Amino acid sequence: MPFEVERRALLDKEEFDRVKAYLEKHGEYVGKRRFTSYLFREPYFLRIRVEGKRVTMTEKAGDYEDVGREEKNTEIGYEKIKEYVKELQGKGFQRCARVETERESYRFNGVIVELNKIDALGLIVEVEVTTQDEKEKDSLDVRVRDTLKLLGLKELSASRYKKMMQKVYDNAVDVSETNFH
Repeated sequence: MPFEVERRALLDKEEFDRVKAYLEKHGEYVGKRRFTSYLFREPYFLRIRVEGKRVTMTEKAGDYEDVGREEKNTEIGYEKIKEYVKELQGKGFQRCARVETERESYRFNGVIVELNKIDALGLIVEVEVTTQDEKEKDSLDVRVRDTLKLLGLKELSASRYKKMMQKVYDNAVDVSETNFH
């Protein structure tokens, strides 16, 4: 199972624009995406991301403070999402939070840098890389942190991000009240 090594920074508009301009000059543009994420926390972390007719279910193991978290992505047919959600309810997934994200991604310094406008969180930069080899997590974490420094960004602590996410989850609603699209 792949591991995602990821660090974040919370930015104001001026910093966000500065980083974007720098990446446009020094990075490789990957693309722009807009999607809706449905976040479940219980019985374990699960995300359903809807991007047009593409639906991806992501399971993550571990905690925000872990160097690398196991991540499993599964594509779900858009036409089967309601059936899939019913199945999830039977497994104990009863409440979810909805988050809208606009993302621009760049390759830079051997990692992916994602500039996110997240309706529930603000302007967040995520610097990440994935690996199949658990032994690489620590060295990749150094590269991710170095990239944050190269970009002149202060890392958002895992504990603060966890508190921010708690506020998102505080607005979770019953799955039966959610229209997944």
